[in-house]
Amino acid sequence: MNLYAYFVVLFVVFAFILVLPLLSGTFSYKLHKPTSHNSHTSQESASSISRRQKLREKLNITKEQNPLRIHLDAAASSSIPSRKYGIDSKTGPKRRTIAKFDNDPNTYDYDLAELIGEDEREEQRERELQFRQFAGKQQEVHESLV
Repeated sequence: MNLYAYFVVLFVVFAFILVLPLLSGTFSYKLHKPTSHNSHTSQESASSISRRQKLREKLNITKEQNPLRIHLDAAASSSIPSRKYGIDSKTGPKRRTIAKFDNDPNTYDYDLAELIGEDEREEQRERELQFRQFAGKQQEVHESLV
């Protein structure tokens, strides 16, 4: 793929990263131009300061001088209804279900007789399938002898 295509894809990805939070209202930024120091004092100090010190002063930016300020809107994130999640170590976050539970071990949410009957029907189906397979093989043996 062309190098320019990679740059276009990279630009689109960065655009989505910046634009989507801005559109949702959870992210905002402000450009702030720092006020420059007095030109008179900078001219006086320019003659006495070496190049290395000038560069160090240019690169030393304080929090107030930072031109880009990023702010996360707490009101926007709190306007979303909060969902309470329980975290299970095996499966991850799950939505909590707050319900009344019966602590009696003799009461069940399901019918035990129905579950036992279902297991017995399943076993009967498996036995019938094995019998059919065995009967089919026995018939093949008889046919091969004839």
